[in-house]
Parts: sequence; structure tokens; C-alpha cells
Amino acid sequence: MNIPQEKQDNVTIESSNDITPNSSEWENIVTDGDAGPLSVDGSELSKQRKNRRNSSSSSAQQLKWPPPSGSLHAQYRRAAVATDHGLCSEIGRDIMMEGGNAVDAMIASFLCIGVINPQSSGLGGGFFMTIYNTSTQRCQTIDAREVAPIKSNSVMYQRDHRESIIGYRSIAVPGELHGYWSAFTKFGSSRISWKRIFEPAIKLAREGFPVSSNLAMVLQQKESDINEDEDMRRVFVDKKTGRVYEEGDMMKRERLAELLVELSDSQNPVELFYKGGIAQTLAAEIRDNGGYITVEDFEQYESVLHEAPLESELLSEELVMCGPPPPSSFAITQSIIGIMAHLTGHVPDHGTSHVVAIDHEGNAVSATSSINQLLGSKRMSPTLGIIWNDSMDDFSSPNLTNAFGFSPSPENFILPKKRPMSSMSPTVIYNKNSGKVKMAIGASGGSRIISAIAQTVIRALLFNQTVKDSVDAPRFHNQFIPHVTYVK
Repeated sequence: MNIPQEKQDNVTIESSNDITPNSSEWENIVTDGDAGPLSVDGSELSKQRKNRRNSSSSSAQQLKWPPPSGSLHAQYRRAAVATDHGLCSEIGRDIMMEGGNAVDAMIASFLCIGVINPQSSGLGGGFFMTIYNTSTQRCQTIDAREVAPIKSNSVMYQRDHRESIIGYRSIAVPGELHGYWSAFTKFGSSRISWKRIFEPAIKLAREGFPVSSNLAMVLQQKESDINEDEDMRRVFVDKKTGRVYEEGDMMKRERLAELLVELSDSQNPVELFYKGGIAQTLAAEIRDNGGYITVEDFEQYESVLHEAPLESELLSEELVMCGPPPPSSFAITQSIIGIMAHLTGHVPDHGTSHVVAIDHEGNAVSATSSINQLLGSKRMSPTLGIIWNDSMDDFSSPNLTNAFGFSPSPENFILPKKRPMSSMSPTVIYNKNSGKVKMAIGASGGSRIISAIAQTVIRALLFNQTVKDSVDAPRFHNQFIPHVTYVK
């Protein structure tokens, strides 16, 4: 993640790059020279370990501790924001320097990410947010997860599973804007206007921004999918070259800028987006392209405020860890950390898009937003420039495995208006005696979010490593189905 360079009392933010990187940066635990990842089960792993011990070249196969990353390790006296992009971190910082709080900064940062990191999140997706108020010592969460359309059912993808991954039939009802408005009206500072929060993202969308290396990589990887959709081509293909934009090229998102202006000017953007003319336009576009979402789906959408989220004591009676209940995966992350916290006999002496913000009052926000897979459904609203999610694939379907390798679970089968399970686990850890935040953490990266957060928290709080060292350290991931262990 990136944090703004300007230093502002008493807040320590140690930030590093995303703790769940692209899948290309992960390898199976057993590798073979320069060959691609191997699929490894337990018995195969044992045999290959034995072979390596007997091999004269075994030293070349050993995993080595990585060198320190070039990411920042800094202290900020008053406040800080960490996001997936430096520009968006600076926008969040600026909002807080103008008197805004962590929630104001989070919304502004996410709007920015939705413009310049469209492969990861945006108004076409949804999010989970954990908010901690240091004065009341209270955690609350917002579930703005997408929901299944009213017309959906558990066997809708049996004929063609690809429909859950790409195209208009893969779209679930988005909750992003509804969640922003709920967060702003319930937890915003009231010192920063709704319109002001939108201004930086509008400027970037109108005037353009340089394509990052990560976005350029995704565009190249998904070029064939982009060329299947006229509206995606219009935004992501350089007219001069006929190819997708490359790193450093300037990109604009003018139709999205118009939508952001309309939403920023509205006295009730939720009414406009979910019940007004925008909802009718979007529903018509989806219907005309074979999708399932209707005006009624938009009208009935509600983000959910959890006044009493999941909380548990961590390591000692002083620290409390809090986060959203299902369908987020915070409960799993919480369980892993809780188990590992008791394994203290041999402690070693070494070491989707996410926004974390801590403001000058000590309030913390940890929020994860997603459109599911890279570029979501690979479809864009022709009139409003929204990239739609493909979050219907986060549900289970009988006898089908989803894009993240999860086997079907009846508890996650599709039902109308149901929220799919998610790996997102935005977490805040605070000291219940002092009321101060100890750690705010989250990640992007699909199913690897859970293991990445758990291992980073364990290293930082159990092994007393710095956050930077905890993030830089190698990590393992095995979700059991498929039974393959990866190392990063």
C-alpha cells in the first residue's frame, strides 16, 4: 500500500505494499527451477522433499528469505492514510488536513481508486468497512456487499458456468454507493461536504491520470476480454495504437466523471442512484444485454450497519480485535489468530483494494472494496462508465467450482437478495484500557486475504516485528480445497 509522505501526534503507521499481491507473485511450495508452479499434495510434497535432500543441487531449491522491500516504514504524528495508490493516499490525507475524519478520507480515497485502479474496485462493486471510534471505544461495521438479483436461483449457471464470470449475467446488485452514503451520514465529520469528497476523483476522471504499472499489466492480461466489449474498448484501448494503454500513458474516464458530478451534486445520491433515473438507465442496459438485474433490485438494495460486530480478546485481556460478521471472512481470520496466539512455546526471533485511515482523533477505518475478479464482469455501462462486478461467481453453484477454486457449499448457494460469502476481512485491533488503536489492517487478493492478514497480525503482535517486517516476510497459503500450498 502507499501512504502520503507528509508527516503529521501519536499515530504510528508502518505501511508496505499490498500484503496479498497478484497471483503471479505466488508460487507453489515445491518448485522446479524456472518451471511454472506445480500442483502439490501432501504425499507428493514429502517425496519431493526427500528427493531434494538426496540431491546435490538441493541448495538451489531452498526457499530464501526475501530482501527488504522498498516500501515505507514511517511514523506519522497526527494521522495517516494507506491505500493501493499514492495519489489516492494523498487525496485521503488532504481531506483529513481540511478537517475531515477517517471516514471522509476513506470515501474520497475509494472514489479515487475507482477511477485510476478500475481493475480492482468502483461504483459497480461493494465493500465491507470496520469503523472504530476512540472516544466511545466502540466498533461498528457496514456491509455494502453486492446481493443476488430477485430473478436468480441456485442452478442458474449449470448450463454455462462462464456466465457467472463474464458478461451481464454475472453482475450482482452493487452496494458501493449505498455504503458510502451510509458511512458519510452516520460517521462523517460534518466538516467536509459530500461534494468536496468527490472533487479529486472527478478531476482525475476528467483531466486524466497516468496508467500505473499494475493497471497496465492487467490491461495487457485482459486485452482479449476488453476487445469483446465496445465500451471497455472505448476507455482502455489507445486509439492511436489500437492496443490497450501502457504504463505511463494518460487515460481519461469522462463518462464516469459526469456520473460522479451528478452524484456529488445530489442531496440524496442513494435516491438518485437506486430509485431514480440512474437506476432505470442501468437496469435497462443490463436487461438489454441479457442480465437479470431489474429496477426493483436497485430499489430494494440496502447496506447493513452492524452495531455489534464480531469482537474477541487477542493475546491478552488488553487487546480487542473487531470486524464484520458473515458474509465477510473476519470470523475465520479471527479464529486463525486466536489459535496461533496460544502457540507461544517456540517463538522465533526473526521475522480486492483496501483503505486504512486513522485520523487526528485516533478514530480508525479499515475497508475493503471489490468488483471481484480483475475488471469484474469485463462489462462497462455505456452511458455512465461504471465497470460492473462479477460477484455472482462468489456464490456456490451445485457441482461447480468458482474462480478462486472453492468447492460448492450449500450454505452459499444462490438465493434472491442474498449476499455471497466473501474473503474480505477489514480488521481493527484496539487496546480496551487506553482506547487507542493498536492496528488497522486489511488486504485484497481473493481467498488469500484471510491467510495474509492472519500471518501479518501474528508476526506484528505475537512476534513483535514491525509492520513492515511482518508484511515483507514470506507467507504461506493453503485453503485445503484445492489442497495446494503456496508461498510468497
